[in-house]
Amino acid sequence: MNYGQTSEYSLTENHYIDSTDVLEYRIRFQNTGTAPAQKVIITDTISEYLDIVTFNPMSSSHACEIDFPQSNVIRWTFEDINLPDINANEPESHGFVKYKIHQQPGNEISTEITNCAAIYFDYNPPVITNEVLNTIADMRQIFTHEFVINEKNRVEVFPNPASTFIKFVVDTKEYDIELYDAYGRIIRHIQNIRSSEYTLSRNGLHDGVYFYRISNSKGVIANGKLIIKSL
Repeated sequence: MNYGQTSEYSLTENHYIDSTDVLEYRIRFQNTGTAPAQKVIITDTISEYLDIVTFNPMSSSHACEIDFPQSNVIRWTFEDINLPDINANEPESHGFVKYKIHQQPGNEISTEITNCAAIYFDYNPPVITNEVLNTIADMRQIFTHEFVINEKNRVEVFPNPASTFIKFVVDTKEYDIELYDAYGRIIRHIQNIRSSEYTLSRNGLHDGVYFYRISNSKGVIANGKLIIKSL
């Protein structure tokens, strides 16, 4: 029999996480072949930056058994799953597993946690899912999680997401703008702006999440998050 199975592997929504965040994984699979799959096996090799002892299975689409063939490998086995192929029954051709897992204590800023899974349909070669990446960053020392603005000043920042430029409109005539990357590193610092409007050119900034802080001699006027994304 010929199976053309596909699969998808997804993680948390945010690429950047805190070192204390609990990660939630979902591994999806689908039988896109030409006959039912009688047995499906998923193996997931856990990153050294995750604590496999904290593995917490949440749900699965079908009944399965879970074991640990190696100290850093989780395996789900779906015996007699009889998973229809996509042409026979598209809605029922899907399956998934979902779980949570804690990080190892002491993961440092900029640590990259990657993961992917292998999915076996009957006796066919494994389907390797896409690799997902989360990077540890701690912005709590610089920013709050939500947009903050000093009530005495009116601030507008647009467009957001931005592709080529970001315009800052600030209800004051003298201020600084600092732009940080997700690791907390300052990458732009414009000082002594003496206009209520300032346009910041992208000038080589990569796609991603950035944070800004607007301040003057009296303190922080506003801070928030920016998304840079090419058209």
